[in-house]
Amino acid sequence: TSLISIETCAFRECDLSESELNIPTLQNLSEEAFYDTNLQGAVNLPSLKTIGGDGYNQLFGKSKITEVVNLGKITILPDGFNSNYGVFNGCSELLRVSLPSTLEIIGKFTFSNDTALENVDLPDSLKEIREKAFYKCTSLEIEDLQLPNLESLGQNAFYGVKIKKISNLGKITALPTASTSTQNFGDKSVLEEVVLPIGITNIGAYAFMNYTLLTGDFNLLSVTTIGGNAFQNTAITSIMLPLVNTISWNAFTDCKKLKFVKIGDSIGKIDAAAFQNCISLENVIIENATPPTLSGTSFTNTNNCLIYVPDESVEAYKTATNWSSYASRIKGISELPIDNPTLYDEIKDYLG
Repeated sequence: TSLISIETCAFRECDLSESELNIPTLQNLSEEAFYDTNLQGAVNLPSLKTIGGDGYNQLFGKSKITEVVNLGKITILPDGFNSNYGVFNGCSELLRVSLPSTLEIIGKFTFSNDTALENVDLPDSLKEIREKAFYKCTSLEIEDLQLPNLESLGQNAFYGVKIKKISNLGKITALPTASTSTQNFGDKSVLEEVVLPIGITNIGAYAFMNYTLLTGDFNLLSVTTIGGNAFQNTAITSIMLPLVNTISWNAFTDCKKLKFVKIGDSIGKIDAAAFQNCISLENVIIENATPPTLSGTSFTNTNNCLIYVPDESVEAYKTATNWSSYASRIKGISELPIDNPTLYDEIKDYLG
């Protein structure tokens, strides 16, 4: 065949129950072309250049395809209109997807509700994964998510996906705000390890809330803002925040394995319950000579942890609003015990 283009709604609602989509010459595939058909088997379009349009973009929705083998050289899978529409949204029998090395954007709702999807090859070329791109792909398992050129991640992009480790989020500078019911990084009972990019500056509210297996030492060199509930109820063990200026409400509440916190000299505010119920917390270092604004509940139930501040500012901290409640625990940084085995290497490095 020399077919180059298939236009909008070309085969919509047609009975294609004995057909596969294997067209070597096809370059352009418009929206809803195969919506609600019985198209089966594999999709193989090695010459494809564009897919979808500006509308609903429900190209293969409700079809019976099982595999996407080749999508040519497309650079974008366009946004679906809403959570019921997307290029492969609702393909209930789709099992495997191979995405081209040219792909830069996976649009909203592209693979939403593909509950049988088990395997997706995510190319290094990806720059954006938008809202609910893999929403409720509950059979999809990713051992180690690596997206070296990622610049943007949408809300609920991987909702329901079983991601065990995230080792590369590329060039992303902000993690999206989530909520108590969202899952930007997949199933909350699965994720164990995250390596965040050096250039990340903003951790959105609820970003990792209730990812109960998430552990490790987080050295967030460029982060200036930690959103509310960002790490609540995780298993992280230490946090280094040299440039942070705001730690919002409940940011680290219920982090019951958290032992060490180091906060730089830019901190201006530590909000309500920021470290509440961190029952293993032992040492907090704050480098700002001026006591930051503190809520009365910021360090409630924190194991009587010691709080180390610049030597010249000890008295200022002990008499500052709400800091005075912790006066007996506030000490000068010079008093840090180098030989204390409960302190982390970062503290010893800080002391020189």
